[in-house]
Amino acid sequence: MDCPGYIRVDGAVIAPRDAIHPVSNVPDGPRQCVTLRVLKDKKSGDWWVYYGFNKIPTGVGYFPRSLFSYLAEKADGMQFGAFVKSKKALPTPPMGSGALPNGGKGRAASFTDIRFID
Repeated sequence: MDCPGYIRVDGAVIAPRDAIHPVSNVPDGPRQCVTLRVLKDKKSGDWWVYYGFNKIPTGVGYFPRSLFSYLAEKADGMQFGAFVKSKKALPTPPMGSGALPNGGKGRAASFTDIRFID
């Protein structure tokens, strides 16, 4: 994990930079649904990360308020990104399902239901 200051909760199933597994097997396999939430705790001011894999998300860690200056009050935007991961000496796998989006909905990896709540 390369995320200075992030505090992982005991028993958390995932941390920043971890690979998500198993992945969806498009087009005939089950679709996996990953839910991510980042919420500011109103009492502590810490920014909590919630993660759910085909289920309701639970807290997996947080960024303490002390790490931030402007974010100590509020966020004014967010960004999502991803990367692929493989063992050394092996070719990297395709991003997401590996399918191109021209096959229609449900045939390629996608982000849905993105919300920014102020």
